[in-house]
Amino acid sequence: MFRRIILLAGTPGSGKSTIGKLCSQRYNIPHISTGDLIRQEIRASTLRSDMLKSYVTFGMSVPTSLLTPILMDRIRYEDCRYGIILDGYPRSISQYHHTKQFGLVEDVIVLDVDPITSKDRIIN
Repeated sequence: MFRRIILLAGTPGSGKSTIGKLCSQRYNIPHISTGDLIRQEIRASTLRSDMLKSYVTFGMSVPTSLLTPILMDRIRYEDCRYGIILDGYPRSISQYHHTKQFGLVEDVIVLDVDPITSKDRIIN
């Protein structure tokens, strides 16, 4: 089965979500934001919720060992059958190596935005 995997990388405010939504419409595959997944998991009050809350509360990155299973659960849904657009994952080399489990084809889009523009977008 052909599965298109598009990885979106960039600083906060670089436009990953905007580009992700456009790519989702263009390729008819879901845009999956790890930030959204984490917030959904916390609201669902699962066994992982308390651990996630502690990382989010203190502004720390969620470890790969905790984030990857959440992401793997999501990409098993039928709508991911032909591909996914990942926003906010990978954030590290170890997470990048985990993406090899997701499919066969990868496109990586790196959004390079200067720090002032990034800050302005986040504030506004």
